[in-house]
Amino acid sequence: MSKFMSELDHHSAKLSRVCLKKGGVAGRKIAEIMASINENDTIATRRACNLKSLAVYLNEDPEKLIKEYLDVNFDNAQSELDMTALGIYVIKHEGADASDPPEDVGIIVEGVVMLKHIGDLACAGMKE
Repeated sequence: MSKFMSELDHHSAKLSRVCLKKGGVAGRKIAEIMASINENDTIATRRACNLKSLAVYLNEDPEKLIKEYLDVNFDNAQSELDMTALGIYVIKHEGADASDPPEDVGIIVEGVVMLKHIGDLACAGMKE
C-alpha cells in the first residue's frame, strides 16, 4: 500500500493534468472534483480527487462506488447501504469544512461493513 501511495503522489500532478484535459460532461465533472483541492490542499484530498477523477476519466461514476453522508443522516442511509453490493462510505461531520477529516471511512460488501475507521478515501480504495 505504501508503494501505491508513493507512486500516486509521485504521478499526482501528471494525472491531474491528463484528467483535466478531458472534454465534455466528463471534463466538467473532473473540474468540479478537482476544485476540492483549492478548498483543502492536503495529500489526502489530492489522492481522493485524483482517484475520483480517474474513475470519471474512465467513464465510471465515482458516486456509485463512493457514498458520502453527513453523520446526522447516516442512520437514515443504512437502508441504502444494506442494498450496496460493493462500495466505500465516507461519513462527514455536519458543519465540517473541507480541511476537517471525515468521521469515518469504510468498505461495504453485500450490505455488510467489512472495514471501518480506515482513515481516508485513498486508503479505502487500496483495501478494497
